[in-house]
Amino acid sequence: MIQYQESNSQGNFNYNAYYYDNISFPYHFHKNMELLHVLEGEVELRLESRAETIVAGQYALIFSNQIHAYHTGKASKSWVGVFSQDHVAGFSAQTEGLEGNPSGFLCPDPLQAYLLETLPLSFQEQGLPALYRRKSCLYAVCSQYLSCAPQLYAVNRGHDLPHRLLEIIAAEFTGDLTLAQLADRLGYDYHYLSRFFHQLFHTNFRTFLNQYRFDYAVYLLTHTELSITEIALKSGFQSLRSFNRVFRDFSSMSPQEYAAYRYRL
Repeated sequence: MIQYQESNSQGNFNYNAYYYDNISFPYHFHKNMELLHVLEGEVELRLESRAETIVAGQYALIFSNQIHAYHTGKASKSWVGVFSQDHVAGFSAQTEGLEGNPSGFLCPDPLQAYLLETLPLSFQEQGLPALYRRKSCLYAVCSQYLSCAPQLYAVNRGHDLPHRLLEIIAAEFTGDLTLAQLADRLGYDYHYLSRFFHQLFHTNFRTFLNQYRFDYAVYLLTHTELSITEIALKSGFQSLRSFNRVFRDFSSMSPQEYAAYRYRL
């Protein structure tokens, strides 16, 4: 089964990065975006319907829930950063449901020098200055990607069950969505779908759904002037009590504490 990476599917400005020698990784996907930078040698980037060779100096941008794998034939050294979509919220919103072809691209020398100096460090540091440096680097990368990608095309991943589940959840998480409804709509036995969901996503349906709602609530808290009650209802929660409980489960803060924390940053 293709691996779903739960740890790389969290919002709230989640990020991580690692250096790899001779990177090879089986097919997997996650909600967060991913950036590959090949420093030496070459890496084969395998996507659902095509493969690309990313050579030294090139970057490759992986979109949310895009199935991908890496393979090194001879030798390579790479840097891989995974980041939640709220780092590049504008780009993410404008390219939702789209992908580019090819995924690999080069950056001009001045941008390349800035990224080499700033991007890896911004993934190691915490605090507001590092967040702004990280966002500036990632927006610069996204801008260059759009400049180099010859075309952006609509993606239809509805042919496989994992992506059919994700598409429905992403479109309807603010409503009264249940696993029983999904089983009925998709034509699966409820107990089978429940086992499949847990095996694939390593959590139950309710927790997974609340992660989507929490991430959206965080976006509304940081990008709008809506009240806490309005945010709770717009995010799909039926009561302020359940909203507060779920919010604290995911962030260890109340919505009010989180808003004050983000303001202080």
